[in-house]
Formats: sequence, structure tokens, C-alpha cells
Amino acid sequence: FFFNDTATTEIYTRSIVGSVRCVQETGIKILQLTTTMMKFELKGVDLSIANALRRVMIAEVPTMAIDLVTVNTNTSVLHDEYIAHRLGLIPFNSSLSDSYEYSRDCLCPGYCAKCAVEFTLHAKGEKGRAIEVTSLDLKPTEIGEEGGDKVLPAKLYDELGKEEPPVLITKLNENQELDLRVIVRKGIGKEHAKWNPVATVALQQAPFIEINQHKAMTMTIKQKKEIIDSCPANVFKYNDG
Repeated sequence: FFFNDTATTEIYTRSIVGSVRCVQETGIKILQLTTTMMKFELKGVDLSIANALRRVMIAEVPTMAIDLVTVNTNTSVLHDEYIAHRLGLIPFNSSLSDSYEYSRDCLCPGYCAKCAVEFTLHAKGEKGRAIEVTSLDLKPTEIGEEGGDKVLPAKLYDELGKEEPPVLITKLNENQELDLRVIVRKGIGKEHAKWNPVATVALQQAPFIEINQHKAMTMTIKQKKEIIDSCPANVFKYNDG
């Protein structure tokens, strides 16, 4: 995202460029919004505040993710640890995360409906063809039944709003089987990357440059073009009109 700070920076380029406008009012303006990305402008804050907001988006927003995996049967080509890692990367619908307790704060001895949602997965290869085991094969059990129908693997959409295929876990051939149980818990990205709510968050400064029109009128075309060529970021453009 972009941000404008409150510090006024003087820019000297043959006295034609004025100063960066001092923004006094704090606010957020959404510049672009899609199903997978949002770009916005944050005004009237210091760089430290903007960076703190970026860090909170990555590491402090609670989400739901698979935390425990119990493998009963696995005769696929992937080891148990590899499958558990892939399961942890599956994003879950976290709209109900506020209604769940952190496992460290819950008074239950292991897990319960207040702090976890339990899923099972059982798939077996078919004769003559390989089958795909995806996030849609995760089925909720009675643990967490209040939110079991809503805390589900998230549906993914592209930039055009078209639904993408579910997350692939593995493939099974004939006589191969996968049977496991997983526990979905609430957490934050500071504890583990599987709870990160976003892929990445980046910021950059977006200063507002104002041209001194009175001084610009006194300059020759050659002088104006020299100023345009002197800017390494190519933010200036000469208009013949």
C-alpha cells in the first residue's frame, strides 16, 4: 500500500518543483480491490505507523488452520510428514475465528468444540486410474459441530471472480489409501506461518509533488526538458500544449 507522511520535504530542481504537500488529515483510500488483492493509500501517518500496520496484517490477525494431524493409514507415495505439511498450507474460512478460544487459553485437557474443529479424510485409489485427494475430501466431525459447517477449507477465486480448483493434497493409484484425522485451531502468524492471513504485504511512500506554475512559465523549453531528464524515476512529462 501507499502512504503519505506529515513531514514536508523540500525538493530543489532549478526552483520549479515545490514541496511535498503536508497531509494533516488521517484517512484510507482504496485504490484497487479484487478477490485476491487490495491496494490502498494511507494518509497522515508516520512511516513507523504504516509499517506497524503491515506487520499486524501479517502476524497478528487470528485465523484457523490445521494444527494437529493423526495419520491412521498412508500407503501413498508421500511420507506422513510431507502430507502433514501440505495440510497445514490449506487456507480455511476464518470468519468465525473470534468465536473460538486459543488452545493455550482453553481449559479443556486436549481439544473441544470451544477451541477446535475436527476433520477426517479417507480416500482410496481406484482400479485403472489415479484419483486426486483435495481439500474437499476433508469432512467435519461432531467436534466443533456449531461451526463445522462454516469453518471449512476456503474456496479460492481468481482475479476475474472464477472459482479455482481445490487444493491438491496427493494422488492415489490402485491399492493406495489415505486415512487421517486433523484438528483445526485458532492461531496467529507470529506463532506459525500457516496462520498467516495474507501472502504478503508491501508498502511504499507516495509523495505529492506540486509544480510551481509561476516559475515554470519563466523557463525555456530546453530548461524544462533538462528537469524532466534529471529525474531518475521519470515522474515528469513535458506537455507541448
